[in-house]
Amino acid sequence: MRQRVELDPNENPTVAVRLRTTEFHLEGTTADGHLGVKFDLAGPDQAPASTLRVEQVFPPGIRETDVIPLTLTIERTGQPTITLSSVHPAILTATLLDFPPRGDAYELANPVDFVTPGTTTTVARLLALPAQRGGNVLSPQ
Repeated sequence: MRQRVELDPNENPTVAVRLRTTEFHLEGTTADGHLGVKFDLAGPDQAPASTLRVEQVFPPGIRETDVIPLTLTIERTGQPTITLSSVHPAILTATLLDFPPRGDAYELANPVDFVTPGTTTTVARLLALPAQRGGNVLSPQ
């Protein structure tokens, strides 16, 4: 996931900013390799709704809320690839000590329904997506 921090015209920048998601990709495969699932950002983030908000100064408490429209691709050996679109964006939330995240836990705040593009019938639903974002930060030697 890649994001760009931008000013929110409705907020004091020392309290809250917007996050424009420029890339999102998450994939997994079953142990036998016969089923693969990929989540990708569904097009450019034209009107960013993701936010980073200071909730308390000491101890630090920063709330990140990511609003991400998704495309789901399902690949099964010997079957045609299935591509689905989210009806509503996924909302991932985390409470951070600082930004960018350093191995912080994110939770899916809402179930996400997926439809075949051009239809309205839900054919898949994402109920949970516990994830860890960020990694080890290299310190100077």
